[in-house]
Amino acid sequence: MFYNISMKNEIWKPVVGYEGLYEVSNLGRVKSLPRNGTIRQERVLRENVKRSGYVNIVLRKNGKPRTFRLHRLVARAFIQNPENKPQVNHKNGDKRDNRAINLEWTTVSENLKHKFSVLGWQADRHGTKKVRCVENGNIYDGRRLAERENKLAYGCIKQAIQRNGTAGGLHWEYVD
Repeated sequence: MFYNISMKNEIWKPVVGYEGLYEVSNLGRVKSLPRNGTIRQERVLRENVKRSGYVNIVLRKNGKPRTFRLHRLVARAFIQNPENKPQVNHKNGDKRDNRAINLEWTTVSENLKHKFSVLGWQADRHGTKKVRCVENGNIYDGRRLAERENKLAYGCIKQAIQRNGTAGGLHWEYVD
């Protein structure tokens, strides 16, 4: 991931809760600082991109590792949050672009509105479409309802239908 950015404008601030151990930059990078009694030099940590598209960073304190989403570390360090909003939004929709200028604190509602109005996402049209369990013939008013009633994870029936697989050991199909 390379954006047309200049490293000379990079600003580093301590990671909240890990002061003296790690710093985060306004360009979305994290570095480990030299430790007392070790020869280890300062170094930029490697990014770990998850299937979800978000970048994770593992930080260690007192020998215990903890995983953080990079965009949240950048937002805590560089973006004011006077209204105490819970989510961090990527303005351009690119989950790997963790520069401070691309991030903003939002509410759940604001984040969803951005997803649909700015990024052009469309609602899941099958969330309320009827589904049928092939094995027992039970019909449900929507796959989410079927998942809840059968104690299945969110989205697994949709995945089973798309891949001609199973969810909860059962086959599923949409009802016309």
